[in-house]
Amino acid sequence: MLHKFFLSASVLSLFFVGKSQQVFDFENLTLPSGNFWNGSDNSGSFGNSDLSFLNNYDETYASWYGFAYSSLTDVSTEGYENQYSTYAGVAKSGMKFGIAYVGTDWQNSYATIPSVCTFVTSTEPKNVFVTNATFTALEVLKSGGYSQFSEGDWFKLVIEGKNQNLSTGIVEYYLIDFRNSLTFVENTWHNIDLSELGTVSALEFHLESSDTGDYGINTPTYFCLDDLTYDIPTKTDTIGAPNCIVSPNPSSEFIQISNFGQIQNLNILDISGRVIMSNIQTETVSVSDLPRGLYFLTYIIDGKIESQKFSIF
Repeated sequence: MLHKFFLSASVLSLFFVGKSQQVFDFENLTLPSGNFWNGSDNSGSFGNSDLSFLNNYDETYASWYGFAYSSLTDVSTEGYENQYSTYAGVAKSGMKFGIAYVGTDWQNSYATIPSVCTFVTSTEPKNVFVTNATFTALEVLKSGGYSQFSEGDWFKLVIEGKNQNLSTGIVEYYLIDFRNSLTFVENTWHNIDLSELGTVSALEFHLESSDTGDYGINTPTYFCLDDLTYDIPTKTDTIGAPNCIVSPNPSSEFIQISNFGQIQNLNILDISGRVIMSNIQTETVSVSDLPRGLYFLTYIIDGKIESQKFSIF
């Protein structure tokens, strides 16, 4: 595991950054009457302290795109009125799940508008469970319907990682696949591995289909998701009297470290938290090549992380 240190020049403090795995399962969200939320309160998003699922709601047309959430599990009612149900017939866990509608940009050649989940801090997504929305599944299965699929058709979810607007990669999954004589329509919760996307500040969820026309994708651009798992950085600080002493302090040539035999993971960091010397193995350290300024000696003793600041002149 990689460890990174952040220190403040004004206080003797050390922050150890690790990882804490979290799962967003939609269960802590409040459902209004009707058993779904679609953004009609104009809040623009939902989530927790780590992340936000973005929502766009149009009061004029009572329509939305982006993310909503629901507890509806009707797998038999056809049509737009059943746009908030999961075709799996149950949430992945608990009673609630997310539902995404990938919008269409009517003024830009009917390009799709991805549904977006943003993170407060850079995050490592691990996995998410996805399935079809009932509306989409029944439309492609409907005999003679506008969106009916035939041999060779497909409907695909594409998840793209973004880190400060730069792509970190994509993962794909065919929610519906009629290629090679298949008639596959996902009706269970499928686990998608997101770990290859690395560190992201946002996830963009795109939908693509083989069935397109003059107005973009004919397939209803909905899917359901649940149990998004991700790692977030955690910080623990320890402040107190040091168990070793740096002398002379300030120094221009070398520093002597007391209690050297009792400490581990000895490092020197500059004021920005960048490691200048790592895994120091001697109690006398030459600092003559370091620029003037404030530095921190960091170490572990009795299982605790401590730091000692010193100056070079």
